[in-house]
Formats: sequence, C-alpha cells, structure tokens
Amino acid sequence: MLAPTQQQMAHEESAVLYMQIANPPPTIVKSQGCFVYTSDGQEVLDSTSGAAVVSVGHNNPRVKEAIVQQLDKISYCWAPFFTTEPAEKLAKELSASTGGKMSKAFITSSGNSTRVQYQWQEAYVQTRY
Repeated sequence: MLAPTQQQMAHEESAVLYMQIANPPPTIVKSQGCFVYTSDGQEVLDSTSGAAVVSVGHNNPRVKEAIVQQLDKISYCWAPFFTTEPAEKLAKELSASTGGKMSKAFITSSGNSTRVQYQWQEAYVQTRY
C-alpha cells in the first residue's frame, strides 16, 4: 500500500466538501500572473488568470492598489439599492462603447443572483421595441 500524499492527508483533515469527494483538489498557496502554485511546489497555468469574468491575472500590483483604494472608501453595497462612483463610471463607459445603441447599463452585485431577472428584462425590451 502506498503512503498517503500530503494532499490526501490535508483532505482527511479538511471540513470542505469537495466537488470530487474521493479526489481532493490541489491546495493553491500562492499566485503570480497567470500561474498558481500548489502546496507541493507545482506550477500550474491558470488559463482564466483569476475569476472567470475577471481575467486580470494573479497578484497584479495595479489591481491590488485599485482594490485597496476602493476598500478605503467602501467594500460593498448592494446594487439594487445603492450606487457608487465606480458603478456610475463603468455604466457610462459601457454605454459610450456601444456608439449610441445603449444609453444605460444594468449593474448587478453578482451574475447568479440576477441572471434570470436580466434575461426576462432583455427579452421584454427586445420584443417590445
């Protein structure tokens, strides 16, 4: 019988229910650019370079500074009830990028919470006008 790997031992101690119960994922301990590094030293190309909708790379100094600056002002506010300067700026940039085809942008707090609502609204707009 083979000795358990570091990853398997960590899995036995973990309280996380992994997607593949019998096969725990590697533990990522650091990141840089488009690479992540496992606890056993393996370098892995992260083809998304971050969350699937935010491909800015890992440990990007410019992004980190922007995050800190925003956190100093406000970390979060729920989009349906409030707005922020960054949301207003983004909406204007998005609208301007359409060459006059769009005058407003719908800013959400997360894709999952509003996906169905947006699809209904878009279907309504597309079929009404």
